[in-house]
Amino acid sequence: MISSLCSAQETVATPVSTLVNKLAKENIVMGSAIGDGGSTPTQYKTYTKLKAAATPNELVMLTNHTNGVVRCYAFWALYETNYTAIIPQLKAHLNDDEIIKTQFGCMIERETVANFILRRAKSYITYEDCTLPNNTKEAIKLLQLPE
Repeated sequence: MISSLCSAQETVATPVSTLVNKLAKENIVMGSAIGDGGSTPTQYKTYTKLKAAATPNELVMLTNHTNGVVRCYAFWALYETNYTAIIPQLKAHLNDDEIIKTQFGCMIERETVANFILRRAKSYITYEDCTLPNNTKEAIKLLQLPE
């Protein structure tokens, strides 16, 4: 678990803070299409508003939020906005073992924040023409991070 998490919503703009509070209250990471009909959930719509409203610095601060779901959405937004200085945040969260709930399609699962952010990283970050693997040890080796 991350040992010193701050309450990031106190250091971001009010519109961003309002969106963060909504994400934390729902407390589940959801994809763009869920359920049998593939509807777009309100939680995902809130995430897209956060991604559009928050500055890169605010998103970086939110990677240290007290709520694991908010941390996951902050990383996701940083990946999708092509934030190039993501490695220090990834290093800081490799042992983030808070369990979060996720829903993509019809699948509802539980996983650690670290696992979620590494899986998402695999979709967005490439190094020397290879993507990050799902396995944390392999990601550490690939990124040349300390174990």
